[in-house]
Amino acid sequence: MRKQDQLIALISSLTQGERKFFVQNSKSSSGPKSYLKLYELLLKEESYQPEELCEKLNKSKAGLANEKKYLEHNLLAALRQYHADNSSVSVLNHFADSVLLMERNMPAMAERSVKQSIESATRLGLPTFTFHGHGLMLTLCSDPFVSAKEVEQKANTHLLEMKAAANLIQLTVDFELFSNEVYAAYDKRKKDITDSQRKETQRLLNNKLLKDSYGNSDFMFYKFNLLALLYSRIGNNAANIEVNRKCLELYETQPAIDVYGYFNAVANLTQSIIASCNKQMYLKWMAKLDSKYYHKLPIDYKHLDRLLNSKKSVFTSGFYYAQLLKNDIATEPVRQYAKKFIKEFAKEKSGLTSSHFLGTVYRTATCCFMIGEYSDAITLLNHLFNDDKESETNVSYKYAKLLFVFLHIELNNLSLLPSLTQNTISYMKRTFDSAPVELALLKHCLLYVKLSTPKEKRLWRLSLQKKCNEWKVLEEGKRLLSVLPIEFWLSK
Repeated sequence: MRKQDQLIALISSLTQGERKFFVQNSKSSSGPKSYLKLYELLLKEESYQPEELCEKLNKSKAGLANEKKYLEHNLLAALRQYHADNSSVSVLNHFADSVLLMERNMPAMAERSVKQSIESATRLGLPTFTFHGHGLMLTLCSDPFVSAKEVEQKANTHLLEMKAAANLIQLTVDFELFSNEVYAAYDKRKKDITDSQRKETQRLLNNKLLKDSYGNSDFMFYKFNLLALLYSRIGNNAANIEVNRKCLELYETQPAIDVYGYFNAVANLTQSIIASCNKQMYLKWMAKLDSKYYHKLPIDYKHLDRLLNSKKSVFTSGFYYAQLLKNDIATEPVRQYAKKFIKEFAKEKSGLTSSHFLGTVYRTATCCFMIGEYSDAITLLNHLFNDDKESETNVSYKYAKLLFVFLHIELNNLSLLPSLTQNTISYMKRTFDSAPVELALLKHCLLYVKLSTPKEKRLWRLSLQKKCNEWKVLEEGKRLLSVLPIEFWLSK
């Protein structure tokens, strides 16, 4: 985003209530109001055009720059007032009040304000604010009318509190640094394939941060989430399920449950159960979710209902895909689910993040492919390719392109197959730095066009199976075969 467009972005982010408060507050305050004209103009703009604004406001560029600064200043002041009851804003406002009172030599009032800040910061788990608050109290306790012993006792109390807050800050930093290391490795791969990768994950699992127990629930949530990520990567499904259960149980002990945190914990547990391919465990867990047991918890359950409904297709497609690979599910419920998904394609897209939506479309299309509903699979992928061209670099999009080629092989669309395969090869080369296995697979698919007899096609399939066996020793090959059901298709 250009620097000059940031003010427009800020204005666009305002809610109706915030906009109304800003305008009313500005009109009731003293001083010039010309910045409101700039505000009204920027409400309608998508990018900052200084020449046009200068002309409309009859101002020089320097005058416009000053007006812009004044508008930003008043917007932020109004937002602070509007959100004065927000916990973090309230803590900061109390600190500001304390400093002003200290400067006016009013220590008693300043002390009351600082104590309020410390209480709020401690309750909210904001150790940086707590540390700063006790630092201010350290300054305030230096009272010339109080005995040196009493000053020393108060100072020691605040120093100890600062040390405790500093320890929490250090622990937060340690977790953040370790988290960066875990996610950096995870971004490179979702699953461990080689011995060296498993060794690296085991090293991360042995980190002291993941061995300790913490009285602070935030650190325990941090620990559980990182453990779940690492267990998922190393393929330890039982440990992954167990740690996700513990995380969910910890949330349920909280006096007020954060709806997004609990939703993520539910989603993580569900995904870990799906990954275990334990059909009975999955059905039992989904039945519990359908009972809406969480309505009895101290949580905004209506909001949680909406979040879980939006994620239902993610869970369902993952479960069906895993069970089809095991030949452990009837095709009719899969067929009905896919047809419903196609019908509600636009609704599903609006309710999911881009990454989750792409993954869900791919898995649903793959399920259609595996049960022989080829036209439904093609319909889904055509919708995806026509509606979501911005996601070409996503791995699910890549696998969707490969699946599309195999669908046309299955349907024997020989007139379309050459151009489709060549275009897919061009897409792979254009989008990914390295895709040797995918390109080898596509080149093998090109050979299919030249085949005319059943014997030639049978030999082609045998040759592809041989290539799959060769790819299994390669990291890229294992990844491809774990996602694209080539061997499932060849075994039919």
